[in-house]
Amino acid sequence: MRTLQTYDELFQKLTTIGIEKTLVKRLLPPYYKKSNEQSAILQTASFLADIFSLDLKSLLLVDRDAEFIIPQVKYKHRNVTNEKDLQPSTAVIIAIIKKIVYMLINKQNHMPADGIEIRNEILNDKPYVDFYSLIDYCWKIGIPVIFIESFPKTLKKMQGMSLYINERPVIVLTKHKGKSSWYNFTLAHELGHILKKHVNKAVEVIFDENISGLDLYNGTDKIEIEANHTAKEILTGNPLTAFRSSGNSPIKPDILADVARKLSKDYKIDPGFIILNYAWNMTTHNSNHYSIAETALGIIKDRDIDIDYLNKKLKDNINLENLPEESIEYIKKFISI
Repeated sequence: MRTLQTYDELFQKLTTIGIEKTLVKRLLPPYYKKSNEQSAILQTASFLADIFSLDLKSLLLVDRDAEFIIPQVKYKHRNVTNEKDLQPSTAVIIAIIKKIVYMLINKQNHMPADGIEIRNEILNDKPYVDFYSLIDYCWKIGIPVIFIESFPKTLKKMQGMSLYINERPVIVLTKHKGKSSWYNFTLAHELGHILKKHVNKAVEVIFDENISGLDLYNGTDKIEIEANHTAKEILTGNPLTAFRSSGNSPIKPDILADVARKLSKDYKIDPGFIILNYAWNMTTHNSNHYSIAETALGIIKDRDIDIDYLNKKLKDNINLENLPEESIEYIKKFISI
Protein backbone atom coordinates (compact mmCIF):
# COMPACT_ATOMS: atom_id res chain seq x y z
CA MET A 1 0.00 0.00 0.00
CA ARG A 2 1.43 3.36 -1.06
CA THR A 3 1.55 6.21 1.42
CA LEU A 4 1.35 9.92 0.67
CA GLN A 5 4.52 11.30 -0.86
CA THR A 6 3.80 15.03 -1.16
CA TYR A 7 1.99 17.85 0.61
CA ASP A 8 -0.21 18.30 -2.44
CA GLU A 9 -1.46 14.73 -2.04
CA LEU A 10 -2.10 15.38 1.65
CA PHE A 11 -4.03 18.60 1.01
CA GLN A 12 -6.04 17.01 -1.78
CA LYS A 13 -7.04 14.12 0.44
CA LEU A 14 -8.29 16.53 3.10
CA THR A 15 -10.20 18.53 0.49
CA THR A 16 -12.18 15.44 -0.53
CA ILE A 17 -13.65 15.21 2.99
CA GLY A 18 -14.52 18.91 3.25
CA ILE A 19 -11.35 20.36 4.79
CA GLU A 20 -10.07 23.12 2.55
CA LYS A 21 -6.38 23.86 2.01
CA THR A 22 -6.82 27.44 3.25
CA LEU A 23 -8.05 26.15 6.61
CA VAL A 24 -5.20 23.65 6.89
CA LYS A 25 -2.61 26.38 6.26
CA ARG A 26 -4.25 28.63 8.84
CA LEU A 27 -4.10 25.95 11.53
CA LEU A 28 -0.61 24.61 10.91
CA PRO A 29 2.00 25.95 13.34
CA PRO A 30 4.57 28.29 11.73
CA TYR A 31 7.41 25.81 12.23
CA TYR A 32 5.74 23.26 9.94
CA LYS A 33 7.72 23.90 6.78
CA LYS A 34 6.60 22.59 3.42
CA SER A 35 9.00 19.79 2.64
CA ASN A 36 8.48 16.62 0.67
CA GLU A 37 10.74 14.66 2.99
CA GLN A 38 8.76 11.70 4.27
CA SER A 39 9.45 12.53 7.92
CA ALA A 40 8.06 16.07 7.47
CA ILE A 41 4.90 14.81 5.75
CA LEU A 42 4.35 12.25 8.50
CA GLN A 43 4.79 14.89 11.20
CA THR A 44 2.32 17.20 9.48
CA ALA A 45 -0.18 14.40 8.86
CA SER A 46 0.02 13.37 12.53
CA PHE A 47 -0.72 16.94 13.63
CA LEU A 48 -3.63 17.26 11.20
CA ALA A 49 -5.07 13.90 12.22
CA ASP A 50 -5.10 15.14 15.82
CA ILE A 51 -6.77 18.50 15.19
CA PHE A 52 -9.33 17.16 12.71
CA SER A 53 -10.12 13.94 14.63
CA LEU A 54 -8.92 11.74 11.78
CA ASP A 55 -7.64 8.18 11.65
CA LEU A 56 -3.95 8.67 10.84
CA LYS A 57 -3.57 5.44 8.87
CA SER A 58 -6.52 6.30 6.63
CA LEU A 59 -5.06 9.75 6.06
CA LEU A 60 -1.64 8.41 5.03
CA LEU A 61 -2.71 5.61 2.71
CA VAL A 62 -3.33 6.71 -0.87
CA ASP A 63 -5.92 4.06 -1.68
CA ARG A 64 -8.14 4.78 1.35
CA ASP A 65 -10.51 7.64 2.08
CA ALA A 66 -9.59 9.68 5.14
CA GLU A 67 -11.90 8.73 8.01
CA PHE A 68 -13.12 10.90 10.88
CA ILE A 69 -12.91 9.43 14.37
CA ILE A 70 -15.97 10.95 15.96
CA PRO A 71 -18.39 9.49 18.51
CA GLN A 72 -22.10 8.90 18.06
CA VAL A 73 -23.66 12.20 17.00
CA LYS A 74 -27.27 13.34 16.71
CA TYR A 75 -27.44 16.05 14.06
CA LYS A 76 -30.27 18.59 14.28
CA HIS A 77 -30.11 20.57 11.07
CA ARG A 78 -32.01 22.34 8.34
CA ASN A 79 -33.72 20.08 5.83
CA VAL A 80 -31.37 21.24 3.07
CA THR A 81 -28.21 20.34 5.01
CA ASN A 82 -26.37 17.08 4.33
CA GLU A 83 -25.12 15.52 7.56
CA LYS A 84 -21.87 14.55 5.83
CA ASP A 85 -21.13 18.26 5.39
CA LEU A 86 -21.34 18.72 9.17
CA GLN A 87 -18.71 16.08 9.99
CA PRO A 88 -15.65 18.35 9.56
CA SER A 89 -17.15 20.93 11.95
CA THR A 90 -17.98 18.19 14.45
CA ALA A 91 -14.47 16.76 14.23
CA VAL A 92 -12.79 20.15 14.79
CA ILE A 93 -14.98 21.00 17.80
CA ILE A 94 -14.46 17.58 19.40
CA ALA A 95 -10.68 17.90 19.06
CA ILE A 96 -10.78 21.34 20.73
CA ILE A 97 -13.11 20.27 23.53
CA LYS A 98 -11.07 17.16 24.34
CA LYS A 99 -8.04 19.38 24.91
CA ILE A 100 -10.02 21.83 27.03
CA VAL A 101 -11.57 19.08 29.17
CA TYR A 102 -8.06 17.77 29.83
CA MET A 103 -7.13 21.21 31.24
CA LEU A 104 -10.18 21.68 33.49
CA ILE A 105 -9.39 22.28 37.14
CA ASN A 106 -12.75 21.45 38.74
CA LYS A 107 -14.98 18.42 38.33
CA GLN A 108 -18.71 18.44 37.74
CA ASN A 109 -20.24 18.66 41.21
CA HIS A 110 -24.01 18.70 40.68
CA MET A 111 -26.69 17.79 38.14
CA PRO A 112 -29.97 19.68 38.67
CA ALA A 113 -33.19 17.66 38.71
CA ASP A 114 -34.93 19.99 36.27
CA GLY A 115 -35.10 23.49 34.87
CA ILE A 116 -37.13 24.77 37.81
CA GLU A 117 -34.30 23.94 40.24
CA ILE A 118 -31.87 25.99 38.13
CA ARG A 119 -34.30 28.90 37.85
CA ASN A 120 -35.05 29.00 41.58
CA GLU A 121 -31.37 29.01 42.53
CA ILE A 122 -30.53 31.83 40.12
CA LEU A 123 -33.55 33.87 41.27
CA ASN A 124 -32.17 33.81 44.81
CA ASP A 125 -29.70 36.49 43.68
CA LYS A 126 -31.00 37.80 40.36
CA PRO A 127 -34.26 39.45 39.20
CA TYR A 128 -34.47 36.97 36.29
CA VAL A 129 -32.39 34.37 34.46
CA ASP A 130 -30.29 36.16 31.87
CA PHE A 131 -27.44 34.87 29.73
CA TYR A 132 -24.64 35.73 32.15
CA SER A 133 -26.35 34.39 35.29
CA LEU A 134 -26.92 31.11 33.41
CA ILE A 135 -23.27 31.06 32.28
CA ASP A 136 -22.17 31.53 35.89
CA TYR A 137 -24.50 28.78 37.07
CA CYS A 138 -23.19 26.27 34.53
CA TRP A 139 -19.59 26.87 35.51
CA LYS A 140 -20.54 26.76 39.22
CA ILE A 141 -21.88 23.20 38.92
CA GLY A 142 -19.01 22.13 36.68
CA ILE A 143 -20.58 22.27 33.21
CA PRO A 144 -18.14 24.21 30.99
CA VAL A 145 -19.60 26.63 28.45
CA ILE A 146 -17.12 27.13 25.61
CA PHE A 147 -17.60 30.01 23.19
CA ILE A 148 -15.93 29.44 19.81
CA GLU A 149 -15.05 32.99 18.86
CA SER A 150 -13.34 32.38 15.52
CA PHE A 151 -15.09 29.60 13.67
CA PRO A 152 -13.57 28.61 10.30
CA LYS A 153 -15.55 30.19 7.46
CA THR A 154 -15.06 27.13 5.26
CA LEU A 155 -16.90 24.86 7.72
CA LYS A 156 -20.61 24.58 8.49
CA LYS A 157 -21.29 26.43 11.72
CA MET A 158 -23.55 25.15 14.48
CA GLN A 159 -25.59 27.42 16.73
CA GLY A 160 -24.90 25.24 19.74
CA MET A 161 -23.64 21.82 20.77
CA SER A 162 -23.99 19.69 23.85
CA LEU A 163 -21.30 17.08 24.35
CA TYR A 164 -20.35 14.27 26.72
CA ILE A 165 -16.57 14.10 26.53
CA ASN A 166 -14.56 11.92 28.91
CA GLU A 167 -17.69 11.58 31.08
CA ARG A 168 -18.00 15.37 31.28
CA PRO A 169 -21.00 17.34 29.93
CA VAL A 170 -19.91 20.40 27.94
CA ILE A 171 -21.80 23.13 26.08
CA VAL A 172 -20.41 24.84 22.98
CA LEU A 173 -21.74 28.10 21.53
CA THR A 174 -20.65 29.91 18.39
CA LYS A 175 -21.07 33.52 17.35
CA HIS A 176 -24.21 34.00 15.28
CA LYS A 177 -25.87 37.16 16.64
CA GLY A 178 -24.83 40.29 18.51
CA LYS A 179 -27.11 40.77 21.51
CA SER A 180 -26.79 38.49 24.52
CA SER A 181 -30.54 37.73 24.56
CA TRP A 182 -30.12 35.75 21.32
CA TYR A 183 -27.74 33.39 23.11
CA ASN A 184 -29.79 32.94 26.26
CA PHE A 185 -32.29 30.50 24.76
CA THR A 186 -29.54 28.64 22.91
CA LEU A 187 -27.61 28.12 26.15
CA ALA A 188 -30.74 27.03 28.03
CA HIS A 189 -31.65 24.68 25.16
CA GLU A 190 -28.25 22.95 25.24
CA LEU A 191 -28.44 22.72 29.02
CA GLY A 192 -31.85 21.10 28.49
CA HIS A 193 -30.22 18.38 26.40
CA ILE A 194 -27.82 17.69 29.28
CA LEU A 195 -30.51 17.68 31.99
CA LYS A 196 -32.65 15.30 29.93
CA LYS A 197 -29.61 13.03 29.41
CA HIS A 198 -29.86 13.32 25.64
CA VAL A 199 -26.05 13.30 25.66
CA ASN A 200 -24.48 10.35 27.44
CA LYS A 201 -22.05 7.48 26.89
CA ALA A 202 -24.14 6.20 23.97
CA VAL A 203 -24.80 9.54 22.24
CA GLU A 204 -21.88 11.81 23.00
CA VAL A 205 -22.70 14.82 20.82
CA ILE A 206 -25.82 16.76 19.82
CA PHE A 207 -25.09 19.16 16.97
CA ASP A 208 -27.72 21.92 16.71
CA GLU A 209 -27.17 23.72 13.42
CA ASN A 210 -30.18 25.95 13.96
CA ILE A 211 -32.28 26.07 17.12
CA SER A 212 -35.97 26.75 16.64
CA GLY A 213 -38.13 28.41 19.26
CA LEU A 214 -41.11 26.31 18.22
CA ASP A 215 -42.19 23.56 20.57
CA LEU A 216 -42.47 21.28 17.55
CA TYR A 217 -38.99 21.57 16.11
CA ASN A 218 -39.09 20.02 12.63
CA GLY A 219 -42.57 18.76 13.56
CA THR A 220 -41.93 15.64 15.63
CA ASP A 221 -38.42 15.63 17.13
CA LYS A 222 -38.99 14.55 20.71
CA ILE A 223 -35.58 15.45 22.12
CA GLU A 224 -35.73 18.96 20.64
CA ILE A 225 -39.20 19.44 22.11
CA GLU A 226 -37.87 18.32 25.51
CA ALA A 227 -34.82 20.62 25.27
CA ASN A 228 -37.03 23.58 24.31
CA HIS A 229 -39.45 22.89 27.16
CA THR A 230 -36.61 22.62 29.65
CA ALA A 231 -35.11 25.86 28.32
CA LYS A 232 -38.43 27.64 28.91
CA GLU A 233 -38.62 26.16 32.41
CA ILE A 234 -35.23 27.65 33.18
CA LEU A 235 -35.98 31.05 31.67
CA THR A 236 -39.67 31.49 32.53
CA GLY A 237 -40.79 28.77 34.97
CA ASN A 238 -43.26 27.37 32.43
CA PRO A 239 -42.33 24.92 29.66
CA LEU A 240 -45.14 26.22 27.43
CA THR A 241 -44.51 29.97 27.73
CA ALA A 242 -45.46 31.85 24.56
CA PHE A 243 -45.82 35.63 24.25
CA ARG A 244 -48.04 36.98 21.48
CA SER A 245 -50.56 39.71 20.74
CA SER A 246 -54.01 39.49 19.17
CA GLY A 247 -53.97 39.59 15.38
CA ASN A 248 -50.83 39.63 13.29
CA SER A 249 -50.27 43.36 12.92
CA PRO A 250 -46.85 44.48 14.13
CA ILE A 251 -46.65 46.68 17.20
CA LYS A 252 -44.19 49.51 17.57
CA PRO A 253 -40.77 48.67 19.03
CA ASP A 254 -41.12 51.15 21.90
CA ILE A 255 -44.43 49.59 22.94
CA LEU A 256 -42.94 46.10 22.73
CA ALA A 257 -40.00 47.24 24.88
CA ASP A 258 -42.32 48.81 27.50
CA VAL A 259 -44.52 45.70 27.66
CA ALA A 260 -41.43 43.47 27.97
CA ARG A 261 -40.11 45.54 30.87
CA LYS A 262 -43.43 45.31 32.72
CA LEU A 263 -43.84 41.58 32.15
CA SER A 264 -40.23 41.10 33.21
CA LYS A 265 -40.95 42.61 36.64
CA ASP A 266 -44.25 40.78 37.02
CA TYR A 267 -43.01 37.32 36.06
CA LYS A 268 -39.23 37.49 36.68
CA ILE A 269 -38.37 36.84 33.05
CA ASP A 270 -35.54 38.41 31.05
CA PRO A 271 -37.14 41.18 28.92
CA GLY A 272 -34.89 40.21 26.03
CA PHE A 273 -36.35 36.71 26.04
CA ILE A 274 -39.88 38.13 26.10
CA ILE A 275 -39.13 40.26 23.04
CA LEU A 276 -37.57 37.45 21.02
CA ASN A 277 -40.16 34.89 22.06
CA TYR A 278 -42.87 37.33 20.96
CA ALA A 279 -41.16 37.82 17.60
CA TRP A 280 -40.89 34.07 17.08
CA ASN A 281 -44.52 33.38 17.95
CA MET A 282 -45.80 36.26 15.81
CA THR A 283 -43.66 35.60 12.74
CA THR A 284 -45.37 33.76 9.90
CA HIS A 285 -44.59 33.16 6.25
CA ASN A 286 -45.92 36.62 5.39
CA SER A 287 -44.98 38.67 8.42
CA ASN A 288 -41.55 39.03 10.04
CA HIS A 289 -41.40 40.61 13.50
CA TYR A 290 -37.67 40.19 14.09
CA SER A 291 -36.69 43.64 12.82
CA ILE A 292 -39.10 45.11 15.37
CA ALA A 293 -37.62 42.86 18.04
CA GLU A 294 -34.06 43.99 17.22
CA THR A 295 -35.07 47.62 17.65
CA ALA A 296 -36.85 46.79 20.91
CA LEU A 297 -33.72 45.04 22.21
CA GLY A 298 -31.82 48.27 21.56
CA ILE A 299 -34.43 50.25 23.49
CA ILE A 300 -34.09 48.02 26.57
CA LYS A 301 -30.30 48.37 26.17
CA ASP A 302 -29.61 44.68 25.65
CA ARG A 303 -25.82 44.44 25.38
CA ASP A 304 -23.75 42.77 22.72
CA ILE A 305 -22.37 39.50 23.96
CA ASP A 306 -19.32 40.03 26.18
CA ILE A 307 -16.79 37.64 24.68
CA ASP A 308 -14.09 38.71 27.14
CA TYR A 309 -16.33 37.67 30.03
CA LEU A 310 -16.91 34.23 28.49
CA ASN A 311 -13.22 33.72 27.81
CA LYS A 312 -12.30 34.78 31.35
CA LYS A 313 -14.66 32.16 32.77
CA LEU A 314 -12.81 29.56 30.74
CA LYS A 315 -9.35 30.82 31.67
CA ASP A 316 -10.27 30.86 35.38
CA ASN A 317 -11.21 27.18 35.20
CA ILE A 318 -8.32 25.61 33.28
CA ASN A 319 -4.65 24.92 33.86
CA LEU A 320 -2.71 25.77 30.71
CA GLU A 321 0.28 23.81 31.97
CA ASN A 322 -1.63 20.57 31.39
CA LEU A 323 -1.12 20.80 27.63
CA PRO A 324 1.93 21.31 25.42
CA GLU A 325 2.45 24.76 23.92
CA GLU A 326 1.57 23.47 20.45
CA SER A 327 -1.92 22.48 21.63
CA ILE A 328 -2.43 25.80 23.44
CA GLU A 329 -1.50 27.76 20.32
CA TYR A 330 -3.95 25.66 18.31
CA ILE A 331 -6.82 26.40 20.71
CA LYS A 332 -5.98 30.11 20.57
CA LYS A 333 -6.84 30.12 16.88
CA PHE A 334 -10.47 29.60 17.96
CA ILE A 335 -10.69 31.01 21.49
CA SER A 336 -8.83 33.87 23.17
CA ILE A 337 -7.34 32.13 26.20
